[in-house]
Amino acid sequence: MKNIIAAISLVVLGFMLQGCPYESAVPIDQPSIKINPALLGTWFSRDDGGNKHYEVTQKDVYHYSIRETDGSQDNFYEAYLSDVSGASFINLRALQQDSDKNFVFYKLTTPSSNELTLSEITDNVDEVFSSSADLKKFIKSNMKNSYFYGRDEIHLIRK
Repeated sequence: MKNIIAAISLVVLGFMLQGCPYESAVPIDQPSIKINPALLGTWFSRDDGGNKHYEVTQKDVYHYSIRETDGSQDNFYEAYLSDVSGASFINLRALQQDSDKNFVFYKLTTPSSNELTLSEITDNVDEVFSSSADLKKFIKSNMKNSYFYGRDEIHLIRK
């Protein structure tokens, strides 16, 4: 019985400690990369059988509008890309009324023209940045470390 309680406790603790993306009041940098038309369209989550999907449209020359739909509700985001030493990172901000308007960050890789992989910067980062230059420098010096990203990647496919 003690083993069962211990196992359940470990599972609950694991869920409680599972991270969310790192949040920052400042972005990696200001928008300077023009919209990539290959990223526009509807993307489905490969990890949940396609129940969640994202409609990515062009807001302006540099910004994407994203509508996330999971069947029960829609969430809206604004995003743009930043280049850090040749790697693409998404600066993402929720547009919901109850949102704190902080940015979260994902490294973007494109295994194929119909696939995207998003790796979140882990919330285990304790640093708080007051300038984009300092945040970008920090990302550049840590982006090659596996512990810099959350355990779960988001895999999206275009159907």
